[in-house]
Amino acid sequence: MVADYLISIYLRSDAGIYVNLFVPSEVRWEIEGKPVRLVQSTSYPETESTEFRVEVPSPTEFTVNVRMPGWLESPASIKVNGNDAAVPTERGAFAAIHRVWRNHDTLEVDLPFSIRVLPVDNHHPNTVALMRGPLFLVGLGPQVKLDRNALRSPQALRAVPHARQTYELAASPPTLRFVPFYCVDSQNYTSYHELA
Repeated sequence: MVADYLISIYLRSDAGIYVNLFVPSEVRWEIEGKPVRLVQSTSYPETESTEFRVEVPSPTEFTVNVRMPGWLESPASIKVNGNDAAVPTERGAFAAIHRVWRNHDTLEVDLPFSIRVLPVDNHHPNTVALMRGPLFLVGLGPQVKLDRNALRSPQALRAVPHARQTYELAASPPTLRFVPFYCVDSQNYTSYHELA
């Protein structure tokens, strides 16, 4: 399945292109015989944004459809050349940016991450994974019960300086640090936590 990621980044349609994954990449295709190149620059998921640059030999009309992830809890921001694109950004759907694109137009997409808990299953609603946007955060340090009310506070998790997407739980003595699962090397970690 991992081999299919490359062919799932972009999907073509007669009217334009669908952006399915957020990864540094580029795609080339033709609209009515004109070559189009779309270049995506991002460090997602370490950041919440991605940028696209359009390359066309002359003004070309088409639609760029950008996937709005189902985990979004706040509206996404979409800008074309620094201006609000004013398009619907409903989570679980594609935002359609239809326009006449010119060479070096830019499309900026910001997908705000937020903290949420995800139960392991319906039978264990208090055994949860800690999520931040698309990231599965695991706990490094002693296993502790998490206070559901404390997690609802915007200050519950504080960012660790100089460590991207790494957080410490403010209300837990001893300190519990959370990191994205993909950052774990040889440390012991806890995937699921009990809610107090």
